[in-house]
Amino acid sequence: MTKRWSIMIAAGVLGVVAGVQGQAADETTADPPGETTAPAFAIGGEGTGFLPREIRRLHGLHAAGGTALQAIVLANLRTNERHDTTFTVRGGQCYQAIAAGMPSARELDLYVFDPFGQQRARDQGHDATPHTRFCPSVAGQWRVQLHMFNGYGRLALQVFLLPR
Repeated sequence: MTKRWSIMIAAGVLGVVAGVQGQAADETTADPPGETTAPAFAIGGEGTGFLPREIRRLHGLHAAGGTALQAIVLANLRTNERHDTTFTVRGGQCYQAIAAGMPSARELDLYVFDPFGQQRARDQGHDATPHTRFCPSVAGQWRVQLHMFNGYGRLALQVFLLPR
């Protein structure tokens, strides 16, 4: 008999729990064809500083119910510098990209590009907490670009898959 093994690791406030579970391969516990279970990432990361708290606050305002598509991305920028990060999306689902800068960041811009390099979304604000929603019809590697228009300092970015 063939066995399928799954390893589960969970981290939380009280510590880390790990377990290994085996089951017969003919049991129907696998993801449906074409679907995979995404790893769980903490909203705002594991930290308790200003930027993780700000990402959590913005998530509640602009992406409530959404799950983190990736771990929080941190970077340092000065005026007119840019930072790019890529992530994988599925077509037909909506996403929310949220960023936050330290108080020394006066205006941070956020742009979303499809796999072909075409800009598909951007924030319209003039502050250090840009966010934008986008609903790609094309799956693949998408890119978020952060541009420090005015200011300097540390910033955080996280992309969320929104509920259907």
